[in-house]
This record gives sequence, structure tokens and C-alpha cells, in this order.
Amino acid sequence: MIIENFNIKLRRIQESDLELIRSWRNSTFVRQHMEFREEITPEMQLQWFHKINNENNLYLFIESQNEKVGLINLKGINFKRKSTEIGIYMADEKYVSTRLPLLALMTIAEAGLHFFGLEKLHAHVLKSNNRSIHLTKTCGFKLCKKQENVENQRYEVTKSDIEIKFIPIIKALRKIYGEDRFSRILFEPHDFTSGYAVRMIRRLNPDIQIYRSFDKDGVCFSGISPYTNSRIKVDSVI
Repeated sequence: MIIENFNIKLRRIQESDLELIRSWRNSTFVRQHMEFREEITPEMQLQWFHKINNENNLYLFIESQNEKVGLINLKGINFKRKSTEIGIYMADEKYVSTRLPLLALMTIAEAGLHFFGLEKLHAHVLKSNNRSIHLTKTCGFKLCKKQENVENQRYEVTKSDIEIKFIPIIKALRKIYGEDRFSRILFEPHDFTSGYAVRMIRRLNPDIQIYRSFDKDGVCFSGISPYTNSRIKVDSVI
């Protein structure tokens, strides 16, 4: 599964990616910003993967110019309550001060809110992680009550609040990357083989009109972006 927007790709992780993820997660740069800071073994990483390899958790590489630069996730997706926890980290400090963290957050948030009908996002950020706090607030998240003295602080944002923040930012970015560029979801052949694609397609937001197209890489789903009037060319409506 791939989510595309703003010249970046968010690619769902596979079991074969675990050693790369483990090397990132055990690095001093990444570990210092995590609540869990113990060394992660291959066995621990595999056990973690088996717990999150389902439709209620979406962990994706952030890819820019064909290079994996970080990891982003929607964790514990509750489709009935229309809520989820969002998280992100970059593989190296050199990516932190670029546009990539913001572009990745906007891409996955737009997909979650638009394609899967989520209405509430929350995140946990260490109160010492000033860069992540700034990014979180830029996206409209607000610190929850009684979290001021908590080390791993909880932030929340609703769909209406995040759209207020996103609309001017995304409109500006569309002028840079092209007016017709907005999120699309691509299911690859292995997503269908595993049954994952079918399960996620059933989760698509029934309140919006979603379009389906086919290309050499798989089956693509897109719709009318909530932030622009443009629509991509597609083969059929589902």
C-alpha cells in the first residue's frame, strides 16, 4: 500500500524491512525522542511487527526521491469512533529541518480524514522534544488538559481544527507541486494476495465519492480533494 502526495510516498512496511527499522529505532538520534529507550532485539522487532500487521495499524516508510527517510504511522485505528493515534520519526537529523516531516504528516492526515473518514487524531510527544511539539502545533494539535507536567504529553486535534490549519498550507503547496496533486492510495499486488487490500477497501469512507483506476503497479483509489476543485482522471467509480 502506498499513499502519494507532494512528491513523496508513504509505503506500508513489510517484514523484510524490519532490520532497517530496527537500526533506525536503536540509533541514538531516534531513541532519545522515544519513551521506550531500551535496545530492540530482532526478536522484539518481529514480535512488534506481528502485533501491528493488520488494518487497525498503518506503519509506512516516508520516501523522498526514492530514498527512505523516516517512518510515520496511524496506530490503533478505531473505525467506529473514527479516531487514531499518529506518530512520526525521521531516520536522520538532516531531514528534520526540511519540509518532509510536515509533508508526510499532511499526507497521512489527509488520507485518514478523507479516505477513511477519521475525525479525531491524537499524538504523544516528549515535552523535551521542542521540534516535534512545534510540528504538532503547526498541524493544529492542542495539548490536552492536565498534561503540562507529564513527560510524554498527549495532543489532540479534530477534523475541523486540522482543516483550518491545513487548507492555507496545502493550497500554497499545491502551487509548488501542481494543482492536480492530492493524495491517492495505491494497493499493490501483494496487498491483494495477503487480503489486506480487500479489508482496507471495505474501510473506505462511504460518505465521499471515491474513484478507482488501474496502472502497472496496482489499483489506485482517489477522490475529489477537500482542498481543491481538481480531480484526477480515473477509470471507474466505486
